[in-house]
Amino acid sequence: MINKKRKLSLLVLLLVLCTILTYPTVKAKFTKRRTFSFSAVTKELPFESVAFNYTGSIEIYTLPKDGYYVFQVWGANGGSSSNGYSGGNGDYFTVMGSFVANQKINVTAGGPGYNGSGATGGAGGYNGGGNGGDGGVFASSAGGGGAGATTISLNNLNNRIIIAGGGAGGGAGGNGAVTSGGNAGLGIFTAFTQGNYSGYFRPGEAGVGSGSVIGGNFAGGGGSTVGGKTYGGVIDLSFSQGKDGAEGVGGDAGHWGGGGGGGFYGGGGASSTNIISGGGGAGSSFYSDVVSQSLPVVVIAKLPGLVDFPTKPRNAGGYVIVSYIGDKLP
Repeated sequence: MINKKRKLSLLVLLLVLCTILTYPTVKAKFTKRRTFSFSAVTKELPFESVAFNYTGSIEIYTLPKDGYYVFQVWGANGGSSSNGYSGGNGDYFTVMGSFVANQKINVTAGGPGYNGSGATGGAGGYNGGGNGGDGGVFASSAGGGGAGATTISLNNLNNRIIIAGGGAGGGAGGNGAVTSGGNAGLGIFTAFTQGNYSGYFRPGEAGVGSGSVIGGNFAGGGGSTVGGKTYGGVIDLSFSQGKDGAEGVGGDAGHWGGGGGGGFYGGGGASSTNIISGGGGAGSSFYSDVVSQSLPVVVIAKLPGLVDFPTKPRNAGGYVIVSYIGDKLP
């Protein structure tokens, strides 16, 4: 009887040991989303990367390792007027920085500006886009909404280290003018220090106004280190002046004008008379001293950029790709 009990005990012990030795060990792994896409176009990524589409909310992401990270950011596109004058494109740029593991970042992909519909202006996009103007008494068409900015902040939402400006909404035109919204990302980045901000900015483009001229009368001005201004316009019983942009937000448009794009500083909303309206101004972009545009050539060669990256569709929201490239630079 004793031998049988011993044999049974040994058998149970062996079974327990086998279970322990063969049980799978769970290890934390960097999330590899190896592809990204706009619409049906898909491209392979060379690094350990994670992508963030426009969702209409803030996403909190924890950087998993010590080392260097590349951030590719796309601002959202502005909405078109109801009679077809296009909104502006959001900005695109790439920066890199060194971070410690477990650093939390807040990622907000900007929302696209909504298109005008009939005599109803398009709403501004999520994260700062200005509203497009309604048609009013004398106009059957309406302006498109400005797009929201795409932002990345550290620890809290006020500590914004990367901001890609949103495109502006298209105006409904009139008097023969083609009044499209301004594009974000005008020119090169320039060193800038103001208050809590220290880094680099570049302005947004003004909208198209009377005479189909960028920055013409009634267009919204592009954001820079201040909000974009509205260029001219009148206030009468039926029409209204567009609003200036401000920190983080684009200005709402007057009647049948395009809304300003959100950004570091938002673009101005367009104004109008009873015969013409303008396109809105785009928002400005910014990145802080925490990151840099000085990427190694070998890294740039492996990143999707403006040349081989597909053009965003007209209603595209903002987009972010965060890529870990290693604890040392290549």
